Amino acid sequence: MDQLPNNLSSWEVDEAVIIEVARVGVKLLVEHGQTSQQEPLRRRPPLERDRVGAHNRLMQDYFVERPFDLERGFPYFKQREDARHKLGFSPIQKCTSAIRQLAYGTSQDSWDEYLKMSEKASLDSFHNFCEGVAGANNDITVIEQSPVFDDIIDGVAPGSSFYANDVEYKYGYYLTDGIYPELATLVKEFSCPSEEKRIYFKKKQESARKDIERAFGVLKKRWCINSQPAQIWMKERLRNIMYTCLILHNMILEDSGKAICQEYDNDIQPVTALLSAEEKRANLQNIKNRDTHDNLRADLVEHLWNNHIINGNDDESNDEENEDYYD
Repeated sequence: MDQLPNNLSSWEVDEAVIIEVARVGVKLLVEHGQTSQQEPLRRRPPLERDRVGAHNRLMQDYFVERPFDLERGFPYFKQREDARHKLGFSPIQKCTSAIRQLAYGTSQDSWDEYLKMSEKASLDSFHNFCEGVAGANNDITVIEQSPVFDDIIDGVAPGSSFYANDVEYKYGYYLTDGIYPELATLVKEFSCPSEEKRIYFKKKQESARKDIERAFGVLKKRWCINSQPAQIWMKERLRNIMYTCLILHNMILEDSGKAICQEYDNDIQPVTALLSAEEKRANLQNIKNRDTHDNLRADLVEHLWNNHIINGNDDESNDEENEDYYD
């Protein structure tokens, strides 16, 4: 930079410095553009990955034979040749990469050293694996497509009547929180109860629903991806990931002999509905009856409170024993 006169003010000095810096910057940009035009463009050389060797090492370490055939039902997992006529990743490699991402919650490129898979290949395997597991015929989709309400509407549901506060109710019920609709088969919790009976009912209902929270805690401990912030924006993929963890967890329990139901007959034929359309609409209206929902919850409150008065502190001691058992 040239020497500035001494009689300039401070703002004139700052302006001169800015102009000089801009001039030098433009000069450097022009010189860089001229040199870059002279140099030829270089493409990044492809990274050679020993896919076949990685597959053989994986099979030798963890598998003794081909355990299942994914290629038939899921086209993505079919082993193909790429544009260079090199054999792609095997179904075992893709599934192993996806399961490790679920179990350890690591990034997609963390298994490149062992499986020889790029970040994109691992990410594609992860999403396709979760989509395939969540979309297959499993416990989760059975629940989603469960004919619980449909069977009630069609009149083929098994008998589940019960008494609460000496009042008979025809259908069973599920304990839910405040986001669910007010159906005759759902019992929602009280948000801010003030009456002692309702406070006691809320306590008992929350105690029963803690089993689900404990189960989710076990799920997070087994599949670390659930304990980390979500890095995916699409709700459908988040749903598939969660369902995959649930399904794999149930499969592990079943294989280890810890499943609640060891035998399940999946060949039971559905009962043919014999009701007319009007009768089905009447059953649907009964399920959506808000008065039945309110009456059921009120009767359950009275039923639990009466048992509490009769039994005294026995139920509270049972709750403490359950807490110690789960802890």
